[in-house]
Amino acid sequence: MRFVLVGILCTLFASRAGARTATGYQGGEKVKLKVTEVAGTEVEVHTAKAFRAMAKAARKAGIELGIRSGYRTHDKQKKLYKKYRKGEGNLAARPGFSNHESGRALDLKITEERTYQWLQRHANEFGFHRTVAGEPWHWEFIRGSEGSRISFERRVVVNDAPGVAGADEGYGEYACTRDWRVTQTPTTEYDRAVDPE
Repeated sequence: MRFVLVGILCTLFASRAGARTATGYQGGEKVKLKVTEVAGTEVEVHTAKAFRAMAKAARKAGIELGIRSGYRTHDKQKKLYKKYRKGEGNLAARPGFSNHESGRALDLKITEERTYQWLQRHANEFGFHRTVAGEPWHWEFIRGSEGSRISFERRVVVNDAPGVAGADEGYGEYACTRDWRVTQTPTTEYDRAVDPE
């Protein structure tokens, strides 16, 4: 019994040992948060725990989940937003209002239709929800009653900005996850999510 308790405590300590304090933003307000690394990407610690559990369940189903983008600093969000406003970048939220700045938003690597289908069926079991229309790679960790009150996908109010780059051109600083679609028909669930009617 004592060994089991020591093992549990070591696991908990190890998962927090890599965490660092970072400055984030939620709804335009500066907040302190704890971020840790998951697969080479920094993520808020509760989001990291939920993602690891979800990735483990996905692996059991033969699905590999990866993260392209997680926590973003305010400076990084400023650069992305500036590019977007100049018409050189893709859709980006105003600095201070991106949930990437809270560490809760993840842009996932989706290289197969079945990965997206698995996420649609199971992500909410782990607290993840699609929150940006037309971005099937963007999932946010929303825990507790807050998660049960949101719709599966909510519309985003976009500031007036010069031409938004097309979905195939990616999001932010990362290439879009649609490379595999070259051989796919345009009627998949993923396509409908990218190009909602």
